[in-house]
Amino acid sequence: MDVRVALLGTGCSSETPINSCILGLIDEFPVGGCPVCREAYEHPDTSLNRRDSPTLLLQVKREGEPTRNVLFDVGKTFRSTVLRFFPKFNVPWLDAVVLTHDHADAMYGLDDIRMLQHTEEIPDETGTAVTTIVKEPMAVYCSDKTYSSAKFSFPYICNTDPLFPTKLHAPTGLEPHEPPSTQSMPDKAVSEKEGAQSKAKAPVKIARFVSKLDWNIIARCSFKQSALDEEFELYGVRVQPIPLWHGGSYVSIGYVLHFNSLVLAYLSDVKAIPEITMKYLTSLPKLDILVIDCLSFEGEYSSHMVFPETLAAIKQLKPVKTYFTGQGHRMMYTEGMARLAELKESDGLDIEMGYDGLVVVGSD
Repeated sequence: MDVRVALLGTGCSSETPINSCILGLIDEFPVGGCPVCREAYEHPDTSLNRRDSPTLLLQVKREGEPTRNVLFDVGKTFRSTVLRFFPKFNVPWLDAVVLTHDHADAMYGLDDIRMLQHTEEIPDETGTAVTTIVKEPMAVYCSDKTYSSAKFSFPYICNTDPLFPTKLHAPTGLEPHEPPSTQSMPDKAVSEKEGAQSKAKAPVKIARFVSKLDWNIIARCSFKQSALDEEFELYGVRVQPIPLWHGGSYVSIGYVLHFNSLVLAYLSDVKAIPEITMKYLTSLPKLDILVIDCLSFEGEYSSHMVFPETLAAIKQLKPVKTYFTGQGHRMMYTEGMARLAELKESDGLDIEMGYDGLVVVGSD
C-alpha cells in the first residue's frame, strides 16, 4: 500500500495574509501589513508564508484499485486549496472527508464538495429543463456535535437525496412574494374553489445541484469522556479519533493514522490535550510524525496552543518528527525555521514549520 500525506493548509482561521493586516487595520502595522503578510501578499505563488485554513490530504494507492483521496477538513479556503494543490497532487475528486470540528475554518467548504463529485444530468418533472445532480454520496466522518452543526448550517446537504420538495404557490393561493394587500379580493365562491385546488396540489420536487454526502458519526464531543471512541478504517489506513480541548469546554477531534508501520497524529485545533488522549498517545510504541497546532512563538491565546505549550506537548509525546500547523501571521517561515534549527542543535528535537503543499509522508 502506497501512502502520501500532504499538508495543504497550515494557517489559522484568519489565514495568511490577513486582509485586515494588509489594509492597515491592525494598529501595530502600517498599510501593506506586517512582514509576514506583506511577503505572502507580494509573492502568492512562491511564498511559504501564504497559509490557507488547516487541511491535510491523505492519498492511498492499493494494488488493483484507483488512488483514494481523503481530505481532513474543508474550511472556508477549500476552493483556494483545490485550485492550488489538487492538480499538483493529481486529485481529480475526493473519496471521503474527515472533519475535526464545526468551525468555519474546518467545514464551511462543504458546499463546494459537489464540484468534486461524479455528476449526471436529469430532466425535471415537466421535461422542459435539465439539472446537474451528484450521482453517488461521498462519505463524511465527524463527531456528533459537528454533524448537529452541519444540519443547522447546511440542511440541504445533510440528506443523501438531492431532490427536495418545493412549494410553487403560497399557502393562500396568491403568487409568491406578492403581499395580500395588493390583491383584489375574489368573491367567496371563487376563493373556496381555488383554495381547494391549491390544497390538492402536491409539492413539486426540484432537482438541486448540491453536495451529496453520506454522514458517519465516529466521535463524541464530551468533556467527560472516559474512553476513546472506536477506530475506523479508510482504505486500509486505521484511524483513531481522539478528543482535544479547543478552548474552554469546547472539544475538537484529532486523528491518529496507522499505516505501513507508521503512526501519524494530526492535532490541528488544540489548546490542551485531555488526560485520556495524552494517555493514549504516550502509550504508543512510537509516534513517527506529529502535526500540531502552534499559533505563534510569543504571546497567549485562548483556543490555540502557542509555542511554549506546543513545545511542552512535543517533549511529552516524543515524536520522531514534528510539523506545525494553525500558524498565525506573526510566524515568519525563515525566522521560525532558524529558531527551530537551534532547538534541534540544543535539545535534539526535530521540528519544522509546516507550509501549504508540504509532503510529510511519501514523495512529491
